[in-house]
Amino acid sequence: YRNIHIAVTLAIDDNNNIFIAYNGISVNSGIDKYNPTSGQLTTYWTAVENTIKINTICTFKNEVYSVISNPQSSHVDIKLVEIEQSKNYFIIIELQQIITNKLFFNENIKGITADSKGNFYLTEVYDENNSGRILKYIKDDGIIVYCGSYGNQGETFNNGYGSSVKFCMPHGICVDSYDNIFIADSKNHLIRKIDETGRVTTFAGINQPGNIDGNKTDTAKFNEPISLQ
Repeated sequence: YRNIHIAVTLAIDDNNNIFIAYNGISVNSGIDKYNPTSGQLTTYWTAVENTIKINTICTFKNEVYSVISNPQSSHVDIKLVEIEQSKNYFIIIELQQIITNKLFFNENIKGITADSKGNFYLTEVYDENNSGRILKYIKDDGIIVYCGSYGNQGETFNNGYGSSVKFCMPHGICVDSYDNIFIADSKNHLIRKIDETGRVTTFAGINQPGNIDGNKTDTAKFNEPISLQ
């Protein structure tokens, strides 16, 4: 992307503007905005502190939201924030109350998306076995574990509800116009779906690595899918 930046992820707003998040090597982390109509790439936001790392971003009603962390911290230091263009950020909630393990330099949160009501869903990877959970931030009400659980000893996959669900490195996450949630379950090589009742099913893939087009859960294969839009 740029030789001093490492592009992390991108998000697209309702006007098809593309926001590209990057973590700096010799400069502070930030977000650029690409306007497809004008073809212009501009700086949208630059972190004030050089300790801030962007984990992931999403948009909701043309505003940009992010999960940021401090990799230099000795404890869990992860926040859900609203990015204020050319300014600082507004903290929505600090996540250490629900994330108890500092994994890989505070990189526990891999993906974020928002539903039509302004609730946020985050993918969390917990340990070296890649066990994971889906966290849900309910607007004005706090954060809960929506589904998934810690500890993948011997079992990395299970559909269902709540804590009975098993993910293996859940990564990218997105939502459709009906508020169905889709997750790139990377190490299970699957695309998982959560419907409005909270039921988790397999949307596509057969839990084996590969690169094959096919019929959803019959023959289609993915190789560690990472990102969804």
